[in-house]
Amino acid sequence: MKRIIKNALVYSVKLPHAAAMEECLKLLPHSEMSPHSATKSAFVPHPVTGALVTHLHGGLAFMLRRDEKVVPKSAVMELVAQKLAAMDVEKPGTKLMAELKEDALSELLPQALIRTAFVDAFYHPESGTLAVNTPSKQKAGIFNGALLHCVEAMESTTLNISGIKRGLTTRLREYLEANNTDAFGEFELGNRVQLSGPNRVKAVFHTADMQGAHDGILEAFRTGAMEVDRIDLGLGPVQFALTHDFQIKQIHYEEDAAEEAEDVIGAWIIEASAQMMMLVGAVQELVKAFQRKEDQDGN
Repeated sequence: MKRIIKNALVYSVKLPHAAAMEECLKLLPHSEMSPHSATKSAFVPHPVTGALVTHLHGGLAFMLRRDEKVVPKSAVMELVAQKLAAMDVEKPGTKLMAELKEDALSELLPQALIRTAFVDAFYHPESGTLAVNTPSKQKAGIFNGALLHCVEAMESTTLNISGIKRGLTTRLREYLEANNTDAFGEFELGNRVQLSGPNRVKAVFHTADMQGAHDGILEAFRTGAMEVDRIDLGLGPVQFALTHDFQIKQIHYEEDAAEEAEDVIGAWIIEASAQMMMLVGAVQELVKAFQRKEDQDGN
């Protein structure tokens, strides 16, 4: 199966139905950047389906285009230095430097190269789950900001779980120390565990060598005040890395869902639909498993 949804920052949202959603996204159309603009965002038709809002089986998909002019900091500072020399100022104050940098940037923007990036997202109306297909919090924030611009009444919250970092650490200790195979609920432990500790210390263990990983992880827990930063998990045909802040990365799928498709667009829709449903199912299981543990700990 071709990986369409490779990473996901997940949000709980309430969006309009498909037809209304398309009208909303038309409020932020693509156009050429003005000479002095630094960035521009627009919702654009998907390159495969050609639709502004693609109808999936059980959901919707849409894509944001982000144009950003690239102005090297060195170029800005060189122009600032020229301006200071012309002004015969040796020790400029903070306010003057800020003004000169802003002026220099404004002068350089019209000739700057434009860097373009695309970010797509997948919405499952039944659960209110929005998966933004990026590993970058910054890009996901830009996407949600653009979406909020179009859907003014949108209510969005980051899908998060209180104490998930402690929860990952607690579960892994239960799994290793007590041989609790239900520590991760319906999920199976994958091949890689990353721990983090004070002073940005990190340690990576590969569970293919389970005995070595077992001893090393427990030793790190006992002596290094370390916690699980990232762990590989699997649920049926979907595997991924879950981070301590509930980012889902490096998603892989085993099933080939598009074998019956007769065209490129149909194949993409079938694959995207299947991956969205597998991801939503995994997210729901994560919330269920971790929330249950938190509730138990709170009682």
